[in-house]
Amino acid sequence: MTVVLSDTLKRFIWDFQSVAELAETRRELLLIGGDVFKRALGAPDLTPPAFAAADSSGPRLYQLYADALARFVLASLALAPNQEGPVLMGAGWRMAGVLSG
Repeated sequence: MTVVLSDTLKRFIWDFQSVAELAETRRELLLIGGDVFKRALGAPDLTPPAFAAADSSGPRLYQLYADALARFVLASLALAPNQEGPVLMGAGWRMAGVLSG
């Protein structure tokens, strides 16, 4: 499936890549990256509709972008009403926010 990324999503990816390159500490990465993340969450067109649609049969987790240097991955988790999200295993940390709902 080919999906066109919104300008908002492209801008978020570019901004977060810049933060990942320039942050000297994890604290800087979280503080500055968190601000970039919050700004992106305020935009209604952040997630492509194909990756925001909930499915009543279970949660849907979509990888929207993976940084070529393996510094971060951007994913969308779509939940139907009363669904619980999956437990995501793996090393690393996560920033999470509610886009809608």
